[in-house]
Order: sequence, then structure tokens, then C-alpha cells
Amino acid sequence: MRCLDISHLIDYFRPDRDGHAAAVSYVKDHYGESFFVPPHVAYELSQYAIETKGPEGLSQLSKDLAWTKSLAFGSEEATEAARINAELHGSGTPINEMDVLIAGTVRAAGGTLVTRDRDYERVDGLDVDRY
Repeated sequence: MRCLDISHLIDYFRPDRDGHAAAVSYVKDHYGESFFVPPHVAYELSQYAIETKGPEGLSQLSKDLAWTKSLAFGSEEATEAARINAELHGSGTPINEMDVLIAGTVRAAGGTLVTRDRDYERVDGLDVDRY
């Protein structure tokens, strides 16, 4: 299960970004696999769509993400995020709270997080695939 982070999705949809070609290649290289968007990434992407394109950006976003599936966030994912937060603070290597929630969702699902963000490499037991 491939779970896409905000960095991947923004690179994928923005041809003017340095990571665009790599993000597109990653999806092509994994053709036939399912791609998932964690709910906190969907939130970040929705914010980005509104900031860059206004309210109409949300309807375009829905169309743009039609090839992905949504991940759920419930008590199991929240507990996993809390564990990750405690682990990172205990080791003195915290990451921002939104990334903790994303990591908890993906780790609870047993997925692989596709990202450019190196912060996730601090999370033990989280499978991270950098593109």
C-alpha cells in the first residue's frame, strides 16, 4: 500500500517544481498498485488548493485525485500517532504534529509513505520510500 505525502502530490501536480519528473516517474514505476492519501495529507492539499486557486481549486482537486483512495483515521491511527510522538520526543527528535498524524496513519495501516521529507526517516517502523 503506497501512501502519498503532500510533498509527492504537490510535486506530481506542479510541472514547475524540481521534484515533478521524479514524482511522475514514481507513479509510473508503480503502475497497477493502489495509491492512498492519508486524511491529514488531504487536508494539507485542500488548504494548498484553496490558497493557490481559491474555492474552485477544491473541485479540481477532487478530479485530480480520482486515481487515489482515502485512508481512514480513527482511534487505532490516533493511538499509533501518539506512540510515534512519544517515541520521537523520548529520543529528542520530534517532528511537526501534522507529520506525526500522517506517520501514525500510515504505520497503523502497514503502508509505505512516499515522500521527499527526510523527517519521516526518524520514525521507527515506518516504511518510507523517497522518490
